[in-house]
Amino acid sequence: MIKTVAIIISPNTPIRGATLNIPKILSTLGLNCLLITTLKNNNIENLPENVIFYNIFLSTILKNIVPKVPRLIGNVIEQCLIMLTLIILINRTDIFLFSHLVMPIPIICLKLLKKKTMVLIGGISYFSIPKNEKYTRKLIFYSESIQCKFCDVILIISDNLRNILPFSNYKNKIFKIQLILFDDDFFKKFYFSKLIDRKNMIGFIGRFSWEKGVIEFINSIPLIVSKIDDAQFLIIGDGLLKSTVTNLLKSYGLDKHVNILPWVNNVENYLHALKLLVIPSYSEGIPSIMFEAMASGTPVLATSVGGISEILKNESTGFLLKSNDPEYLADKITYLLDSSQLLESVNKNAYLYLKKNFSFEKTLEDWRKAIFTG
Repeated sequence: MIKTVAIIISPNTPIRGATLNIPKILSTLGLNCLLITTLKNNNIENLPENVIFYNIFLSTILKNIVPKVPRLIGNVIEQCLIMLTLIILINRTDIFLFSHLVMPIPIICLKLLKKKTMVLIGGISYFSIPKNEKYTRKLIFYSESIQCKFCDVILIISDNLRNILPFSNYKNKIFKIQLILFDDDFFKKFYFSKLIDRKNMIGFIGRFSWEKGVIEFINSIPLIVSKIDDAQFLIIGDGLLKSTVTNLLKSYGLDKHVNILPWVNNVENYLHALKLLVIPSYSEGIPSIMFEAMASGTPVLATSVGGISEILKNESTGFLLKSNDPEYLADKITYLLDSSQLLESVNKNAYLYLKKNFSFEKTLEDWRKAIFTG
């Protein structure tokens, strides 16, 4: 009988957004959860009582040594330390769930120890590596292929992933799930509001990394400002490209038009101030911020990657980009800011689409099938 699930989360990434919903979902299903990460992530509030934080074994090595060695060596060290942690917990855990991680070494070890493993795939990992890093992309691809081969269940958030390598080779073990809790609390927090009183504020909310298209978005800003004088921009996030982002904004002299913030806990307040949220990514699964914007009455303009086009239907429930080229992006944003009736129509359609097609009960049922029948 399944009683306890260990959720392994990247020690390098703060726990936020939809990732926080995993222990809540499993707790609702009557399962105990061990949340395995590092101490910097243990200050999260409002988690169920049966969720226990467990610090990765020798996590000081992760903090002090891993960042100083080559990426490949650091990744192997990280996997080995996580594996040691899992061995300590092996007798009190029924399922090991790896969330948004490529960890073939622990998964192979757990397979040999006859423990059930699940891998949650948020997107295509090797797509997050710049194209000029060919060998790194290949290494990530083969690592993910090995992981898929040896794990017991693959959890995806987008049907499009079923037909993409390496996942297409393992369709018999794939289950589609949702990470958003579409309950009353969600729709109260991200309540619907009209656009009529909002300023011409465009937002980017996401990780400052290559695959998110943040640089392309910033390069489009001066082009938009040259056409719309009162355009304002809100950028929320953090990441490896933070210094590049801030330096680029300074070089454009856009201080009067751009407000840049770190990750925030009350993102709903900022969504309600936006007239348009832009997701110009090269790679995605289905971004949680898209659902949150749709519920808030904020139209979404996004590239048609990952599972985005499963939700956003162009000029119906959202707007799709053919590319994230800065000039094209600027033209599209300018056109939409001048199309107030179209924006109002889309924001209503998007909200109604969420209410009709997603529910808390459906989310629980998807997870129940994956956990107990996968």
